[in-house]
Amino acid sequence: MHFSFGKRRFLRRSLTLLSLLMVIPSYMAFAQAPSESTEQLNVNDLITLSGGPLSLQQVALITLDNSPSLFQGQLGVESAIASARIATGAFDINTSVSSNVKNNRPTSSNDQDTQSLTFSLNERFRTGVSASASAGINRTDDRIKPQDTNNLSNLKLNITIPLLKGGGYVSAAAGENVALLKSQAAELGYYHSVSKLLLSSTNAYWNYKAAVESLKIQQDSEQRIQSWVDAVKEGASSQGGTPDEANVSRVKGYLASKQKETTTAAQAVYSTKSALIVAMGISSEEVDNIGEPSEKFAVGWNETVAKLEQQSLQAKWIAEAKEKRLDIQAAKLTQESTAVNLAKTRHDVLPQLNLTLSASRSAIELGDGYSRYVDALNGDPRGNDVAATLTLSYPLGNNVAKGQRDVANVSNQLNIIKLNDLIRTIRVQVGVDANDLMRRLDETTATLEAVELYKSSLDGSYNSSRDNLLGDPLTIFSLMDLDEKLTEAKNDHLTSLQELAKATAQLRYQTGTILSSMSMDTKKLVLEDMSTIPGID
Repeated sequence: MHFSFGKRRFLRRSLTLLSLLMVIPSYMAFAQAPSESTEQLNVNDLITLSGGPLSLQQVALITLDNSPSLFQGQLGVESAIASARIATGAFDINTSVSSNVKNNRPTSSNDQDTQSLTFSLNERFRTGVSASASAGINRTDDRIKPQDTNNLSNLKLNITIPLLKGGGYVSAAAGENVALLKSQAAELGYYHSVSKLLLSSTNAYWNYKAAVESLKIQQDSEQRIQSWVDAVKEGASSQGGTPDEANVSRVKGYLASKQKETTTAAQAVYSTKSALIVAMGISSEEVDNIGEPSEKFAVGWNETVAKLEQQSLQAKWIAEAKEKRLDIQAAKLTQESTAVNLAKTRHDVLPQLNLTLSASRSAIELGDGYSRYVDALNGDPRGNDVAATLTLSYPLGNNVAKGQRDVANVSNQLNIIKLNDLIRTIRVQVGVDANDLMRRLDETTATLEAVELYKSSLDGSYNSSRDNLLGDPLTIFSLMDLDEKLTEAKNDHLTSLQELAKATAQLRYQTGTILSSMSMDTKKLVLEDMSTIPGID
């Protein structure tokens, strides 16, 4: 019967401890709740193309949805954000709950049951101050004399204030600030990589467009020569004569060379199409499903040239690049993070002088039962203690702190140099690309004029001599020469249009005006018109 009574008391006191634990707020739980699951990125979730016309906007969207390098960049940003979260965790409130139940069964004295419950809070503030508070109740239960049960409570508060090293926001919050700046820099760097990737896919698109148009030029030339050969054969048959074999061989040889150029142009279409597949980040199996590019090369640049000559845009483009280039903004944040760390290390060269203030209160309550156990928190005081402690520590030589300061200073200076060099390089490159754009505009105008002149000359020569292709062999050779020059002029004009389109996209990249709205969700990114020159009113 005695044993059953003891077990009931043990169970009742255990429930007492559990009831106290259950009133602890959820945000002070024993362990942190598991983090929410991160959505898994499937880099193999590739798009299927229909084979229809392909626009530049479609290429951009496909690139954003499928590029493996963007997935890698997103993971890098998530890692930087996680690191910042870890650094912020240094200022989390740490909670601790400890419970202990023990049955003492000595051989030479009264049996005793002891229970203890201790709850504590610890926090480090961004000012460098740290504080801890604890509350505990210890019960010693005499099994023979329950009325002699001791319920002893203890309340403690400790505050540590760094007066020199480690004190103040500059020093205490430096780790968190550095991590936050780095995470912001990583995100801006990611967006800059998006711009670079879009530039790459845009250039690949224009290369593909140029290859398709070049193939058409070669096919037109081949068909034109073939029609001349057929005309010569028909003329010879109708006149009952036989054309000179040497002249026929020369024409056929020219036709064969045209066929070879057409084959080469067709191979260029496949090669540029494959390069576009790579730039978009989709499967090589989709190469046959890539339709012809639907975009047209921009024409009618006379008004644009006039505006460029009237407006001083180079200075505007440079200012725009300094403001909008995301790699410059990322470099500034990186340099700022090293400056924050340098300020901390300079402060931490000081001696460590900490002031610790502490206060404690103990109280006791006699008697068995739950109410006496809880009343111990405000029972008869048995000791109210306060204390202040001043601690000074300083390693002779202080080489660790001085070395960390010097390393931080070097890192900061390197990032300043990198930032200034990046801005200098971009200023120069904007000037180079601006001049290249103007040159491409002039080339486009000049090559178009050449095409029109050669086309007019060829059409006129053919119309005036098509009835005499057989009678005068030199006529067809003259036409072949004009065809060669016209084909070359068309290809030159096509190349100038291709390079102008790429130069326009390059200038948008250099001025940081490819993206007008940013988001880690690629579907929410807003793109500027890649075929327009930035900054023209």
